Order: sequence, then structure tokens, then C-alpha cells
Amino acid sequence: MIDRLETRGFVERQRDVSDRRKVFVALTKPAADALGAFYAPLHAQTANLLAGFENAERDAIARFLASAFKVHEEQTTRLAAEPGN
Repeated sequence: MIDRLETRGFVERQRDVSDRRKVFVALTKPAADALGAFYAPLHAQTANLLAGFENAERDAIARFLASAFKVHEEQTTRLAAEPGN
């Protein structure tokens, strides 16, 4: 998969300067720019949506999302630990 992404110019391999056995895969500038352009409308619309909430409401939303993320992490861990997984 990395070979295909590299061939298309989306990623590049970079060797670790301290350990030549390690190779990092990094997003190329053109790919990062394309992703930025792709997500820009979503970012702008989300920012406008959040601007319509008071600080206390945004704090409540942030607490909910953080708690929901923690629940999902716990359930993922639980499911991964079940026999046969």
C-alpha cells in the first residue's frame, strides 16, 4: 500500500538519521495541500456552527465528546480482549 501511495506522490519515505534501519512515511506537500483543500469547507462550516454556541455550551459539548471517546476506547479494548478476537 505504501508503494502505491508513494508512486502516486502522496507519501515519501524518510530514513531516520540516527538509525538507518528505521523508515518514516510522511505525507508530501502536494498531498497535504490537497487534503487541506478537501477539508476546508468542512472546517469552515464546523467553525461557523460552533460560533453559534455560548462558551458554556461548547464546554459541555467538549466534555461529552471526550467522555464518548473514552467509552469507545474502553469498549474497543474490551472487544479486542474477548476470546476469538
